[in-house]
Amino acid sequence: MTTAPTTRQPDLGVAMHANALAALRQGSRIGPRADVSEIEPWLLIDADADREFLNVAVPTVAVDDPVAAVDTAEAWFAGRGPGFCYLLREDLDADVVALLRSRGHAIQHRLPAMLMAPLAPAEPSPHGLVVEEVTDAGALEAYARLGGTEQGLDRSLMRAIAGLAYGAPGFVLLVGRVGGIPVATSLALLRGPVVGVYNVNVAPGMRGRGLGTAMTWAAIERGRRVGAEAAFLESTPASHRLYERMGFRWRYAYLQVAGYET
Repeated sequence: MTTAPTTRQPDLGVAMHANALAALRQGSRIGPRADVSEIEPWLLIDADADREFLNVAVPTVAVDDPVAAVDTAEAWFAGRGPGFCYLLREDLDADVVALLRSRGHAIQHRLPAMLMAPLAPAEPSPHGLVVEEVTDAGALEAYARLGGTEQGLDRSLMRAIAGLAYGAPGFVLLVGRVGGIPVATSLALLRGPVVGVYNVNVAPGMRGRGLGTAMTWAAIERGRRVGAEAAFLESTPASHRLYERMGFRWRYAYLQVAGYET
């Protein structure tokens, strides 16, 4: 008796983190003196921006020696910009988190990393919403004007980030319009079995109408079209229940930890 061969399913947790790393690599060279290095176990980003959370040390592989790893990151960032932060997975990077906490580093944010697998059927968009891909300078400017409103990023900074993603392989920038007026954005990153959903923003006067949910679905649909098996996003605590209603489930959490002792 013979058995049919089995296909090994990808580790979607690994694929989620790889998607996040790809987004960071592409969108990190914001200023003219930006620097990005990969020194195991880190992806090290000096974005040359005055926002600490844009300067990041994030593990790309398992951290075997937390002390040596932290020393490497802090030596690389010494004398650079306004500071930096670590972006760590709460479970897999627990030893690094424990070391940093023992040294007085503060946990600044805890961000749920959520997964939808398999992809659920998309919900209908709100009446009047038209979603289009950014394909020209005018749409890119509209994206930059709206993008970053949830994160408090100014237009010039968002323009730089959007410009880095625009046209890059796997990146799809989306603008939602109502009555021809840009009112919302999202970004789909198509990589392997997972579509990452980023930069979901809604103009302040248009919130509470389901536009953010619709822009999330629009990004998911771009992934579905090219064979994505799952969708990934990093939620804020306030949006956690909304994403659960869509079909996302908590997979792990990212911890943003201050790069220097507080």
